[in-house]
Amino acid sequence: MNLKSIFKGVSSTLIAGVIVGTCTIPAFAESTTSVSSKNYAVTSGVFKPQDRKVSEGSVDQSSWSREFELDENDGAQVNFWVSNNGSNDIKISIDGKVSRTLAPGEQGHISAEVKNGWFGWKYNYTFTASPTAQGGSVKMNYSIAQRSN
Repeated sequence: MNLKSIFKGVSSTLIAGVIVGTCTIPAFAESTTSVSSKNYAVTSGVFKPQDRKVSEGSVDQSSWSREFELDENDGAQVNFWVSNNGSNDIKISIDGKVSRTLAPGEQGHISAEVKNGWFGWKYNYTFTASPTAQGGSVKMNYSIAQRSN
């Protein structure tokens, strides 16, 4: 046996493997046309992604801060909704860039754009709520959700 015949045998085996592999892959692949009703809603005959709930809950403490890794593919916007149930003004913010102050009994929201980094890397976004007065506390209900425009 010479090197040329070994090369021909190996290359023909590889080519045959590629052909067989490409023929069998579609048989085992999941259909891309199926849509789970759990994650999508039909509006005017068009499937639109529903909001992705990131976190929700109640808070009663001196200040509050949470960090979440968000993926742009789950929604291009993140919404931080708060209902101020305490007796102090509270300032809410997303990454310290977008903020708003809510009076006692007031509710409202702020939003920020969600972006992925190079190669699809995901970023952490920090959500905070703090009293505007020294010695105050944060008493609130909150909800954080991502949505598509």
